[in-house]
Amino acid sequence: MKTIVVRKLVILLSFMGVLFNEALANDLRQDLVHEVISRSGVKEVVDAFPSLLKAGIRQGATQAGANDPGQLERIDQIVDSAWRPEDIMHTVVATLGEKLSEQQLNDARQWLSSPLGKKITQMEIDGGQLANLEAMEQQLPELLKKFKGSAREKMFDAFDRATGATDVAVDTAIAIQLAMSAAMLSGSERASEQAFRQIRESIESNRFMLRGMIEQQVFNSYIYTYRNLSDNELEAYLAFSQSPSGAKYAQVMHEALKQALIAPAEVVGKNIMRSYMPG
Repeated sequence: MKTIVVRKLVILLSFMGVLFNEALANDLRQDLVHEVISRSGVKEVVDAFPSLLKAGIRQGATQAGANDPGQLERIDQIVDSAWRPEDIMHTVVATLGEKLSEQQLNDARQWLSSPLGKKITQMEIDGGQLANLEAMEQQLPELLKKFKGSAREKMFDAFDRATGATDVAVDTAIAIQLAMSAAMLSGSERASEQAFRQIRESIESNRFMLRGMIEQQVFNSYIYTYRNLSDNELEAYLAFSQSPSGAKYAQVMHEALKQALIAPAEVVGKNIMRSYMPG
């Protein structure tokens, strides 16, 4: 009898050991995901996006004559409820944890932890700040002239394919246009679900043309943001982005940001429309 009990206890403890090891492995993996995200600069993007979107929607609504403070306040409330930073970061963490292998996460961490990786991440954070927009506009003509015909200029297409920079920018622009257009239409006699669908279809139908315009903007940003990198440093960044782990990391990060930042745009647009529909 004692032997049976002992055997059962051993089996039970062994099973508990497996569960403990799995839980420990999951905790370590989550720590790895959080470390990659903390080094990536994505939190700065997430924190800035709602404010930028609200400013754009308010501007569009004001241009359309929607100046009622109560209406503008409701726009802010709708955006705040759709883009909560903690919810966005939860989505990003979950997506990276689900779709990147431990090796891919380790490779991304190694790159982001390197001196060059840190340098480039800070450049990208700084380049995305509205405060730097005026400086970019002032310096851009000289920078475009400086790098015309250079290896850096020729490297852009490969860089864009590897990082998906233009794709991210196009998806984001469409999301913002959708929400802004709904705000501009708000309060008018034409406000309806059907009008909103027509806006969405019109915006989507112009995706190809929009991409052409945005690609030039992305190129300008590329020239300005990485202006202080040497060609060798930029080539090293491209090499990581084109590597199996780097390419997968960029793809999954794009997917995570699209899901977390862009998907709520349609909900925001519909909610704004409902807030302002007559009656």
